[in-house]
Amino acid sequence: METLKTAKITKHSFLEGGGEMGELIRQFDWRLTTMRPPENWPQSLRTSVNIMLNSRFPMFIWWGSDMNMLYNDGYRAIIGDKHPKSLAQPGKVIWSEIWDEIGPLSDSVMIEGKSTWAEDQLLYINRRGYTEESYFTFSYSPIQTELGTIGGVFCAVTETTEKVLAAKRLAKSESNLRNMIMQSPVAMCILKGPQFVVEISNEKMIEIFGRTEADVMATPLFEGLPEAKEQGLEALLHKAYSTGERFVANERLINLPRNGKVQPTFINFVYEPLKELDSTISGIMAVAIDVTEQVYARQRIEEVVTERTRELGEANKKLQQNNNELKQFAYIASHDLQEPVRKVLTYAEMLEKSVGQVDDKSQKYLNKISSSSRRMLALIRDVLTFSQLSHEREEFHQVDLMSLLESIKSDFELLIEEKNASIICTSLPVISAIPLQMSQLFSNLLSNALKFTRKEVVPEIRISSSLLSKEEAKKYLQLNPSVSYYNIEFTDNGIGFNQQNAQQIFDIFQRLHSQSEYHGTGIGLAICKKIALNHKGNISAKSSLNSGATFNIFLPVEQPSRVS
Repeated sequence: METLKTAKITKHSFLEGGGEMGELIRQFDWRLTTMRPPENWPQSLRTSVNIMLNSRFPMFIWWGSDMNMLYNDGYRAIIGDKHPKSLAQPGKVIWSEIWDEIGPLSDSVMIEGKSTWAEDQLLYINRRGYTEESYFTFSYSPIQTELGTIGGVFCAVTETTEKVLAAKRLAKSESNLRNMIMQSPVAMCILKGPQFVVEISNEKMIEIFGRTEADVMATPLFEGLPEAKEQGLEALLHKAYSTGERFVANERLINLPRNGKVQPTFINFVYEPLKELDSTISGIMAVAIDVTEQVYARQRIEEVVTERTRELGEANKKLQQNNNELKQFAYIASHDLQEPVRKVLTYAEMLEKSVGQVDDKSQKYLNKISSSSRRMLALIRDVLTFSQLSHEREEFHQVDLMSLLESIKSDFELLIEEKNASIICTSLPVISAIPLQMSQLFSNLLSNALKFTRKEVVPEIRISSSLLSKEEAKKYLQLNPSVSYYNIEFTDNGIGFNQQNAQQIFDIFQRLHSQSEYHGTGIGLAICKKIALNHKGNISAKSSLNSGATFNIFLPVEQPSRVS
């Protein structure tokens, strides 16, 4: 900062006050300028300086042919780093970067004596070490001397940079908003003021209105679109406008013009209040989507689903009735069939006793009658058992599978001794089950293992259990991963079977061997499958020929409906 030249201070009433600039002007050595000391200044300059110094509004004076500058405290912010060295300096030196713009204006004042005025004038000034975009509103007025000549220029100025840039930003924002609305893939419009004048609207919103652009643009909404009146929209808009609260509607029924007549439409829309910088609400931005087709399509689907559900319910009811009738028939038929078979078996035994000794051929026939009758009786009993498995009236209880196995082993005691079989079981859990069905399951599996043994191989049956992890349960599509299961495993060293028949063996009346090879009805494993399913579990088998078989029974620790 340059040191201002000072002189002996002479008091002049027109230089009194003025803050910092008043003090600087009083101390400045004006003898070194073409302006000469203040006591020699003309009265018009003195008056102008006094007005300038005692005003808080930014002002400056250019005086003389050199346009020497005087300015007040209010102008310091405008001149920036050029202060205080600008005092008494020529204007074209101080503002060399903009003199091409402002010099001609000051010259016209000095030459013609006419005032000039500029509003929001763009000037690229350097007042802080860099060039910046600035805007000013100012007036240049002539200062006449006592001789009637123009001695200088008086300027009142205000910087409008912030106002202009804010207006530009606002204009840019409004332009962006307009572009966003016009290019939006959904219907949008701006409703201005409490009358909701349609200020901006894209084509999609015009389509939703069902009117032409000329009908609605620059017009209060309900004047341009009278069909929308008295449907509750006025109250919704007024509430959003007065409270500043957003309103959202989904599938609202609104009657709007379509193809020359008013029709019901379904609209999703949002009313978003538009707030100005001072937080006042100036309007509403409306965003809308016509979902009429989707609503009607969904309603048609719902009608179809309702009808199909009703039909399915009737079909299920009829199926349940047929199943009940079939179960009842199987149960009654099995009971009724047992009596004649028992009579055939009884009469065959009575015939054999009454005739006494018979020849070999006749004895063979009698044996066939007896064995066939017994097989038929076993088949009827198995069918009866299978039909009874679907009865839902049986209750679940805690079943100790280890105790159950010991009881079943005692039932097979003679057969186990006859085959010299060994049954190895470490421990089995206690589960929630139907006791009788668990007994049938274990009995059938044990009977199966004792039946399909290999000659000259001592039968060995291993029974074990383990808790199935949820990750392992996911491997089985029939199991619910959220339920805990026990895996009960029956493994034997019998004749086994081909793995490709692993599913077939659980079908009713399916046999892999002839009756002459291994007796049976072909229902035992089907009963096991039915029991596992009744308990919300499952059963699977794996084997290879002459390598034994393994049956895995998956049973819930607690029945899903009973899990707390």
